[in-house]
Amino acid sequence: MFPRPCCSHSLTSRCNKPMLATSCCVSAQRPATMFGADMPQRMRLVALSVGVVARACATSITAQAAGTRSQRRARLVRTRSSAKESPPTPTPFSDIQLAPTELQQWLRADIMRRYKELKLLGWLGRAYLAVPFVFKKFLPAIFQLSAYDSNAAACFTRGGCVDCTLREGSGIAGPKGIPFRLMLDMAAEDPKRIKEVKLLSIGCDLTREDGEDAAQVTAEGNWSRMSLDAVQEVCDLINTDAPTKRLVVKAITSTIFKKLSNVARAAKEGIDLEVGAAGTFTPREELWALEGTSYKWVQQVSGWYFAAARLEELRFESVAEGVRFTFYLDPSEPVNSVSPGLNVNPEVINCKFS
Repeated sequence: MFPRPCCSHSLTSRCNKPMLATSCCVSAQRPATMFGADMPQRMRLVALSVGVVARACATSITAQAAGTRSQRRARLVRTRSSAKESPPTPTPFSDIQLAPTELQQWLRADIMRRYKELKLLGWLGRAYLAVPFVFKKFLPAIFQLSAYDSNAAACFTRGGCVDCTLREGSGIAGPKGIPFRLMLDMAAEDPKRIKEVKLLSIGCDLTREDGEDAAQVTAEGNWSRMSLDAVQEVCDLINTDAPTKRLVVKAITSTIFKKLSNVARAAKEGIDLEVGAAGTFTPREELWALEGTSYKWVQQVSGWYFAAARLEELRFESVAEGVRFTFYLDPSEPVNSVSPGLNVNPEVINCKFS
């Protein structure tokens, strides 16, 4: 970058007038081209530097790509390893000699059968909320509630709350009606007035004890068993007081359309049911009767008779959170879903809401 000395002067013998520079010096300092006589060498150096940088970048990219491939292979190995180690997804009633996909179709079909009955009741509920006087005059049995025998459906009370299973008498599900388990919150200032109603379940709950010695214990404390007369008083209050009955009908209707509509959508889309809690039902020897294809001991629960059975709780957890179905399987009966001459087995008997 600095001018080289002229040929007639050494580096130690400068021109007498260095600031003016002689013509020889000027000629020596003038480049052969506008970039200087040594520019090809500079360009070679630049090109060499660029090549070195390019090779370094290529090496780095290759190393990164190799590292990425190694990471992908490692993740794939871990995924395959975890897939091998993870246990298989439980299937409903796994010991039934039936393909799991076909059994899932049976279970969904039974849920849809019950849903259609409840959907009809839901539409009646919406109509009742719009024109209650029409139902009172022409369809008085719709949403009339009555008590079961205390051994068939125990009811409990604690403080200002009542937990009771009552029979709805519309006849939509047959002459035995539909069991509704309700939580009634009584008004503190007036114990004869119900201020809030919540629907806990629909159907027969075989997981509850309903015998004479039945008791209910929760985290909130012990519940007292109600007498049949006390339960009937609750039914009379609901049936005769229009605002109270409206609360009950609204609780049933809103649950059907808000929660069960998601269930119907999942069943139509073919989503598999997930397995929850499992258990057994051993009936009290109340009656020796023909149940299905043979005689056996049966017990009445909410107006219906049940024999010894296995119970499994199933759900569409991903699309219908808080809705659980209890399926009943009588191991002494053939499995069935479509034959009208046989009981549906396994069969959905209860739907809980949380």
